[in-house]
Amino acid sequence: MGRMIQLLTARSILTILILAIAAQLSSCTSHSNTSGDMESPTITTETKLVEETEQDDDKAIDYLFETVTEASDYRNMLEANNAKMIIMNNGITDLADKPDKYIELYIGEDKEAYTVRWHTFYIREDYKEILIDNVVTGEILSLESWRQEEAQFELKAPRAVGQSIYGQLLIEPQSEESIHKLGAPSCYGLEEDYSISADYEVVFKTGSTRIPIQQLTSIEIINPKDETLQIKKVKMGDTELFYFIPRYTDCHSLEFYLFAMDEHGAYPITYLVDDKTIDQYVIYPKDEPKVVKNRFVFRGGFGAGMDTVSEYSFKFDRENHQMILDTVLQVKPN
Repeated sequence: MGRMIQLLTARSILTILILAIAAQLSSCTSHSNTSGDMESPTITTETKLVEETEQDDDKAIDYLFETVTEASDYRNMLEANNAKMIIMNNGITDLADKPDKYIELYIGEDKEAYTVRWHTFYIREDYKEILIDNVVTGEILSLESWRQEEAQFELKAPRAVGQSIYGQLLIEPQSEESIHKLGAPSCYGLEEDYSISADYEVVFKTGSTRIPIQQLTSIEIINPKDETLQIKKVKMGDTELFYFIPRYTDCHSLEFYLFAMDEHGAYPITYLVDDKTIDQYVIYPKDEPKVVKNRFVFRGGFGAGMDTVSEYSFKFDRENHQMILDTVLQVKPN
């Protein structure tokens, strides 16, 4: 499958243990046969097990990539971006309400420190059925149902879109959106502004391949129009940083989420502040993040009685997908 694919199997680990035990038994048998009258038994079962296990692994993986063209597209996308694909064969498993047994294959991207799951596939032992674990709901789908769901996502307009040379960043509703007008002016917006609430999924899309990268639960978006939003971005080196601000105005501060996109794909960015990891931050309502001297800079929230606001400067740790707080200055708000 190429150098970009790593194959890990639970059965392989068991096989190694069996071989080690077999080698020890063989050694003991050899030492006990000191008279020369008896020949030591030849142990071949373990070698056969290794061969059969490897053949089973190869057969399941080959069958998956021959049958599910989407898996081949995903592999090709990773290889084109010099990223590593990981395939974990978790062996034979039982599924609820299914009388047959299935080979479980986990497919994702190896990020060195962690892995990002794309999908888990279940191949029936007779190689006549493939099932897929829905990464959002956990529901086990048939191949046909999964493809129908993917097609529906293609037809459904996302709530927000970010465009990049590397692909698209999509924010898509995963539950029915609750949409209504505010009805009265406030810090959150004007009377005719729209409040839009739902659970959302952030998806990296390149070609026909869709990779979920984060779930946003119970998010409220406030915007003057009920429309698809454009996710703004800044550039830091070869990385494009997309910042999603669900609400467009407030009296004090706005929450925002940060995502990065580069030649390896797309991924959410967390913030490291005083040894604490935060998945979102707040920004001054009239501010926009910017890159200054290779630092990601923005001003924080503003409250009553404050003469200054904090201006945060973050250092980008691309390898660990983090913004690390570098300096904090106190500056005058607009």
